[in-house]
Amino acid sequence: SMEDTVESVSKLFEQRLHFFSRALEEARNELSSKDEEIQQLQAKVEAAEQQKAQAQKENKILTTEIEIRNLKITLVEKELKHLCIHKLNSKVLQDNGMLRACDNESCSKLKDNYSEIEKKVEQVNEKVQKIKKENAKLRQTNSELKDELLRANLEKDSITLQFKKFTGMDESMKRLTDEYNLLNTKLTGYQEQIADLTHTNVSLCKEIEVLKQSKSNCDVQVQTASSSQEESEETTLPAYKEFLRQKEEFANLKHDFEKHRLMLTEESKKHKERLIDCERLFEVEKSKQNKLFQENLELKHELHKAKKKESMAEQELIDLLKNENSKNIQFFQDYAVKLHPVLQKRSLSSNLKSISELENENFDLKMQLLNEQNNSQNVYKLC
Repeated sequence: SMEDTVESVSKLFEQRLHFFSRALEEARNELSSKDEEIQQLQAKVEAAEQQKAQAQKENKILTTEIEIRNLKITLVEKELKHLCIHKLNSKVLQDNGMLRACDNESCSKLKDNYSEIEKKVEQVNEKVQKIKKENAKLRQTNSELKDELLRANLEKDSITLQFKKFTGMDESMKRLTDEYNLLNTKLTGYQEQIADLTHTNVSLCKEIEVLKQSKSNCDVQVQTASSSQEESEETTLPAYKEFLRQKEEFANLKHDFEKHRLMLTEESKKHKERLIDCERLFEVEKSKQNKLFQENLELKHELHKAKKKESMAEQELIDLLKNENSKNIQFFQDYAVKLHPVLQKRSLSSNLKSISELENENFDLKMQLLNEQNNSQNVYKLC
């Protein structure tokens, strides 16, 4: 009958209304969860920036400590130079006292020999000064290479931190991409449901036309039977009005669902654009890191060459000093044989003692300098 048909149509519209209300509520919940995830990503980015600032502060502190260490090394080198000059002056004064104690002939011979020694010492000093200049240049080059290597390491640490941050963002973007694909799948399902509902709506419209035709037939019957008209109006008109109200509510719900679907599509598009931008930035930073890594390898190679050259120069200086010391010892031994036995004993013992002391002190000072350089290199490696 017409009442049963209207009641079934009303139930069908109630079911559809409940279904679309639940779908709209789920879509809103998903949108709110997306907003929360975006806020969490922003909080992670801010935390990474704070960690970057803290790392830069620590790097500045380490750079200051390295500069202080280098200043200490420079001070030790100056003290070593001053001590070597003082020892040489004391040796010259001691030799002059020994010359005054000798007779004129021995003194003249000793002066001649000493002048030759002084010439040799001047030649050695010139060679030493030349080697020191080369060492100073090598130290300056080494210092510049250390500074460049330190800057490269700092840039490498910064890029590594950014790489880790972008790696985390890449993982987040992958997760967002998966969620985007899931949303697209759900939207496809919603579109299929909308198509089914559209088909159902067409069927309902046809049924409504049939109901309208039935209503017109009922109106004709009502005109012929006035007694049954009041009963027909009491039963048919309220049900039809309820049907029209549910139809209008269904249209409004369909409009809201379409609006929400478009909004979700726009959000998914924005997430996809952000993912593309992050991938592009990641590739740029990766190329920068590879370039810096290559420059770092070149700097390490240059630093190794400079250290090798510096060690060779230091070894050459040590060998030269040992050679000159051995020559001086041999000269004083030969000359002591020609002098008076007392003078021979006194000069030989004093010269051997002074030369051995100077040689030992020179060796100790060089070992101390090498230890300081090793300590500075260890501090640099630790940094």
